[in-house]
Amino acid sequence: MARANRHLADATLAVLTAATLLFAGETPAFAHYTVVQQGRDMASVSADHLRGSVCDREVDGNAVYGEFFTGLRTVTEWDGGDRGCDNVKLQSHEVIKQVRVCENTRRAM
Repeated sequence: MARANRHLADATLAVLTAATLLFAGETPAFAHYTVVQQGRDMASVSADHLRGSVCDREVDGNAVYGEFFTGLRTVTEWDGGDRGCDNVKLQSHEVIKQVRVCENTRRAM
């Protein structure tokens, strides 16, 4: 009888462990904070993909911009090297799906 109870206890523990693993894996696939860089310049997207920012972190005279693709449009936000980062302005229903950071190296003639 003791052997049967032990097998039942082992089986119960295995079922509870499997259930815990299933619940832990139920986070949305897109829920992650993202940072892309070009040198020290960067663009970032919040974990919920509702906010983004671009940061010019190099003192080289080149402005930096981030391109944030929402699935319907691309929103471009510039940062010209002032203190802090600039935040992208999205509409309430938009979610960022892709991001890239670019540095404007073209000089005016």
